[in-house]
Amino acid sequence: MELSYIINKVNESLGIDIKNKKRPREYAYGRFLFMRLAKDLNPHFTLSSIGKSIKKDHSTVLYGLQMFENILEFKQEPELINLYLELLTELKQEKTFIESGFVRTEIILKNLKPIQKYYEKPIS
Repeated sequence: MELSYIINKVNESLGIDIKNKKRPREYAYGRFLFMRLAKDLNPHFTLSSIGKSIKKDHSTVLYGLQMFENILEFKQEPELINLYLELLTELKQEKTFIESGFVRTEIILKNLKPIQKYYEKPIS
């Protein structure tokens, strides 16, 4: 799943722009939420790649992930935790739908039609 898609979902849910350099709590928590969702949905992404998408470095992403772990562990922000669980469920369902074989199969079949026409011609 694309990081920009996750950013847009978090922005829509919170009504803010997490790429903004503002430092109030809602912006910081929004960035923490994005970092956790990005890592949960794309475990192969590096901390640097996640950070670049919101103009932060890898150490900031690591710190954000640790802070979100603390929030989850101590249940400090129930609204943020509920939003995280809702977005995680929603994005996993969308990811499953997008990555199902149906979409891939349709793309492959569309690309095979020109090849099929070429091979169906009689060889002279």
